[in-house]
Amino acid sequence: MAQPKIYCRYLRAKNAFGTMEGGGRPFLPEDPGNSTYWCIRTMGPAGPDGKLAHISTCAQAERGCYKKPEGPES
Repeated sequence: MAQPKIYCRYLRAKNAFGTMEGGGRPFLPEDPGNSTYWCIRTMGPAGPDGKLAHISTCAQAERGCYKKPEGPES
């Protein structure tokens, strides 16, 4: 699965094999299929809309809780 370039600013991932990006970008996983995601708005595995937090679903502006990332890359 290809990782989208722009996703919700509140999405975070936990993976021992990730990279750290500077600025407003969260911890980005090298392998999205083996990463654990959470929403920092709810501090849980689901967003405020009750749907699971994942890089493939948190890149959609159609989600009511989606917030565009800040910074020059957004």
